[in-house]
Amino acid sequence: MLDAGATVDCKPHQITQFASLGKVYAQDLMGIQDPKIGLLNIGEEPEKGDEVSLAVHKTLISSHLNFVGNIEGGAILEGTCDVLVCDGFVGNVILKFYESVANFITSLFREKLGKAARSTDFEEIFRILDYTETGGAPLLGVNGVVIICHGSSPPKAIHNAIGVAARSVEAALVSHFVEEMDSLEVIGTDS
Repeated sequence: MLDAGATVDCKPHQITQFASLGKVYAQDLMGIQDPKIGLLNIGEEPEKGDEVSLAVHKTLISSHLNFVGNIEGGAILEGTCDVLVCDGFVGNVILKFYESVANFITSLFREKLGKAARSTDFEEIFRILDYTETGGAPLLGVNGVVIICHGSSPPKAIHNAIGVAARSVEAALVSHFVEEMDSLEVIGTDS
């Protein structure tokens, strides 16, 4: 998902660029050949959303990207898309909510099942939801590898974020971003 907080007040062309950057990230670091791009919106229909969302939808549908359309909040975790784009304000709210889910579920299980709720399956579920397993995410669109982590990240998260940085360098992520952005035909920079 991008943007997750770096650019909170976006113009349509920036969100379109996020889609291209997300495509390269998904290809280089996730191994997804033709990632599906979704636009976070209040409805699946193309005519839904504010002016920015409508403009982004119009641009993405005519782009070279594998755009699958609008994605509603309830469908984020369904795997409908590989890359989800939105402005940084909304993205940061979703990110922080998602990160709180693991602790909420753990507390709920322990409250309902007691301390015995530490099975291997339970630990695997927690690993899937635990943000420290990834540790950080690249700040896409800068001329270099920059990994953003929470200010309160524990050592495990920092360690795993360094791994993300190493994979980014090994995959030549920045040069792939430059190639992708050069191929992106942006319709006006004010929209």
